[in-house]
Amino acid sequence: DAAIIAQRTGVVVVSGFRQADMAAGGQGAPLVPWTDYTLFRDARRTRVVQNIGGIANLTWLPAGGKAEDVIAFDCGPGNMLIDAFVAHFTKGRETFDRGGRRAAKGRVREDALRVMSAHPFLKRKWPRSCGREEFGIAFARGLLKRFAPKRIPADDWIATATRLTAVCIAEAYADVMKASARRGVGDRLDEVILCGGGHRNATLVRMLGEQLATMDGAARARIASTDDYGIPAQAKEGLSFAMLAVARMDGAPANLPQVTGAARGVPLGNVCVSGDR
Repeated sequence: DAAIIAQRTGVVVVSGFRQADMAAGGQGAPLVPWTDYTLFRDARRTRVVQNIGGIANLTWLPAGGKAEDVIAFDCGPGNMLIDAFVAHFTKGRETFDRGGRRAAKGRVREDALRVMSAHPFLKRKWPRSCGREEFGIAFARGLLKRFAPKRIPADDWIATATRLTAVCIAEAYADVMKASARRGVGDRLDEVILCGGGHRNATLVRMLGEQLATMDGAARARIASTDDYGIPAQAKEGLSFAMLAVARMDGAPANLPQVTGAARGVPLGNVCVSGDR
C-alpha cells in the first residue's frame, strides 16, 4: 500500500497511475508509450520500441513525430505460447526457452503455423490488446490436441511458436507502415529497439530479423535493445513508471489519449506523503 510505504520510509510515493486516465474516459493502459516517446523519439529515424514479455506490444515512433503521432498496441503472443509449450513438454521443470536453444534445434511446422496465425485476435484492427485468454495454456493445449495424430516433436512446437511471435510482430509493423503512408508520416522503419525478456531469446531475434528482411521499408532496419541506450531491458518498465511519477510531481500529462482512448492528457498517479512532510 502506497500510504504505508510513505509512512514507513518518509519518502513521497506515487501509485495508482491508471485511474486518472480511466477517469478521463480512457482504458488506463497502455501507459508506457509516453515514456517510450520521451526516451526514444528521433528527428530523422522511425523507431519502434518492441516489448516482448508474455505478450508482444509495440510503440511506434515516426521520425520527427509529435506525441499525438505515436501508435501503440499489442501485436500478439510474445513469450507466452513459447513458455506454455516448454512447461508442457518438461512437465513444469522448465518455464521458458533459455536463449531460444530449443527453438533453434526444432523445425517450424508450416501446417501448425497456419492454424496459429488464423487466431481471430490477429485479424483485429488496432488499437487492440490480448492476454492469456487468447494465447495461454488453453490455446497451446488445443493445438496439441488438434495435431496429436502428427506426433509433432516438442522442439518443433517451440520453434513454431517462436516463429509465430516473429510473424505477428512483423505483420504489425507492416500494418503500421501502410497506415503511416496513408497519413503522410512515412512508410519505413529504421530501427527496432527491443526490451522485455524476449530480447534474450536469440532464436526469436534471428527470426524477427528474417521476417523484416522480406518487408519493403523495413529490410534494412537495425535491431537493437534498450541496453544499447544505457537502459537495461529488464529494468525498463520500472524506469518507465518512475518517469510517470516524476511527471505527476511536475503536474505534467503523461498519457497519450490516442493510445488509451482518454478524452485528454492528464497527470497520472496518486501522491502519498509521510506525516513529516
